[in-house]
Amino acid sequence: MGIPVKKHTRWHFQTVTLIAGVALLLVLFISSAYFFVIPDPSTNTGHPQIASRLDDATTLWQERQPSHYRYVVERVCFCTPEYRRPYRVTVDANGPDFAFMGPVDAGGPGAASPPEPFAIADLLTLLQRGVTEADAVEVAFDSRFGYPTHLRIDWSQQMADEEQEFYVRDFEVLTYR
Repeated sequence: MGIPVKKHTRWHFQTVTLIAGVALLLVLFISSAYFFVIPDPSTNTGHPQIASRLDDATTLWQERQPSHYRYVVERVCFCTPEYRRPYRVTVDANGPDFAFMGPVDAGGPGAASPPEPFAIADLLTLLQRGVTEADAVEVAFDSRFGYPTHLRIDWSQQMADEEQEFYVRDFEVLTYR
């Protein structure tokens, strides 16, 4: 006939089995989400074509960089207005990197200098970091001097609003070596 099973023991066994099953499903779901959603840093092969173009452009910039020049930098981002405001940058190779920085559009109040430095070398360094660390990189270079005229870096395609984008325009040589 067998051993009689009490009613509450059967209920206890069913409850424990149900909880264990739900816990197992939860662990499997979280594990699969982790492996499919979070990229493995070792699989980031970088952007070899952009890295090659960056090397060529950096060499060209180092060879042809004028001693005194100016340009306008404009940042596109989901950030405060002072970050997005275009700035005119004047660089004198014999003095400080920034002889003058101020807002391009006249008449409006603005910061005396932008929130971040916008030297060509800084943009090239940021681009180099983007080539090795970012999910997506877009860039265009000036064919004469090699500075970036447009760069866009999406650090993580899984996140919103962390992209960085810059335009360099109105480049003007004031004194050439």
